[in-house]
Amino acid sequence: MKPYRLSIIATDDPYPFYRQLRDEDPAHYSEPENIWVVTRYMDVSRALKDWATWSSQRRGNLVNDIPERIGKTLGTTDPPDHRFARSLVEQAFTRTTVDRLVPRIVALARGLSAEARERGWTELVANVSVPFNAAILGAMFGVPDDDFLRLQIWLDDFFLREKVGRGRQSKQAIAMRKLGEYLDSLA
Repeated sequence: MKPYRLSIIATDDPYPFYRQLRDEDPAHYSEPENIWVVTRYMDVSRALKDWATWSSQRRGNLVNDIPERIGKTLGTTDPPDHRFARSLVEQAFTRTTVDRLVPRIVALARGLSAEARERGWTELVANVSVPFNAAILGAMFGVPDDDFLRLQIWLDDFFLREKVGRGRQSKQAIAMRKLGEYLDSLA
């Protein structure tokens, strides 16, 4: 079997290869990408619960995560640090907070849906999921609406994975620093 390559997600139809991985090599190690690709639900479920073997602190929780991020976010920590950080975040997700945001959630969902209909197509993650989640989380944590566009650019850059030349910082590292500075000033 050919090794998994990250570029597969940009192909027209990656699903036959995903199916082959699931059927023939459900815990596939990709040497070129230096990652494990786990494709069966039960295996993924077990891996997510086995933080000692599949630690987020080794490489982060994103493909090619940057070292500066590892151990500093909810998704890049393991217990007991993860439990502590999660308990802080859960305090923000109360019934009262969510109820207060319902009008904003509905308006945002309708607006994003209308934009997709006007375009005649949508890329669900980029055009709906990312702006929706960022806007709602921003509202929960007191980010003013006027700051959203600036934050959106940093959030987009935060998820980039690029190779940079020696002595240069990646867009992700710069975005992480700017987001941190912004949140420090907001706090």
